[in-house]
Amino acid sequence: GVSRWIVDEARKTVFREAQCVAIHNGINVDFFHPVKNDFRKRYHLEGKYVILAPANKWFLDVNRETFDYFASRLTDDMRMVFIGNGVDESRLTDKMINVGFVSSREELRGIYSACDVMANCTREESLSLLNVEVQACGTPVVTYSNTGVKETVDGKCGFAVENGNPDEMWNGVSRIRDNGKTFFSADCVAWAKKEFDKEDNYNKYIMLYKSINND
Repeated sequence: GVSRWIVDEARKTVFREAQCVAIHNGINVDFFHPVKNDFRKRYHLEGKYVILAPANKWFLDVNRETFDYFASRLTDDMRMVFIGNGVDESRLTDKMINVGFVSSREELRGIYSACDVMANCTREESLSLLNVEVQACGTPVVTYSNTGVKETVDGKCGFAVENGNPDEMWNGVSRIRDNGKTFFSADCVAWAKKEFDKEDNYNKYIMLYKSINND
């Protein structure tokens, strides 16, 4: 399984007598790293505290309460930047920006690097590599703690909060703001390299196959 959570779920099924192993998916940490770019300048975000948000999660009906909670609390020196498909333009406030779908990996890396924090209210993923890519670019993440997503943060450079609790999500974002992004950035990059380097994690599959073959 790609997370310990999915392995634990498998043990509740017909696989309960089988050997169940967790190997996290990986990312290219040579590509995803902090970069300087003009994203803030292009979107007039200089001097703002920028919260990155995946649109396909934030605009789900199940997350409407969290969306409204954030919308009512964003101050003049804050901006929420939505990336990806699924934005309902009618719900955006003047403190929200819709970047839309970004096809360029280089552009994504620049956005990840430029923001101060990502808030990800995902609820149904076995593992979220989006969280990992963002951290690899030096940006801390606050995410809901259900499923394997909680395994993408370590509680130091990123935080998992109670699923569906907008107050805890906001407090996590505020905690990062109080300390400043630079307080977390080096640990974010180190965490991503240590746990999610694709070369290391894919080699675990090779080692697993070899061990099975030797048996």
